Amino acid sequence: MSPTPSDTSAKISEGRWDKALPESIDQTVHDFIGAQNLNRGAWYIETCPQKYRFLLVEKLVLFAIESTAADAQLVCDLFSLPNMDELCPPDCLEMAFTLVAEGIDDLALDSPEAFKRIVIMIKRVHLDRDVERLARIVMKSRQRERFVTLF
Repeated sequence: MSPTPSDTSAKISEGRWDKALPESIDQTVHDFIGAQNLNRGAWYIETCPQKYRFLLVEKLVLFAIESTAADAQLVCDLFSLPNMDELCPPDCLEMAFTLVAEGIDDLALDSPEAFKRIVIMIKRVHLDRDVERLARIVMKSRQRERFVTLF
């Protein structure tokens, strides 16, 4: 049985990601922010190979924390899309937010809104509803108390 066009496209897309992962993720975030289009953002997540999606989500969260309020809102709106659960299962989201939480204390030095923004994004993807997942994320911060009070 020969591969279908969608199988071939998926393999080409995954190959592109494998060859230059950091550049692919950076370019995807840049393209999404430039497009200012939620459907396109969802498409970028969907076409990112599953094994790398947590890295793309991590980069989006970091961008939202370090960027303008308008760009942070765009990322939050992307995370609020109804199909986000399908695009990024809770395990994927937890991995991404855990990576960000590990550095949130340092990020807050340059971005005073860091804790507030990460909490908003965690709520948008509903990770706050799973106490165990939320605890694992929060425990990565040296300022756990500050983090928790925002929920």
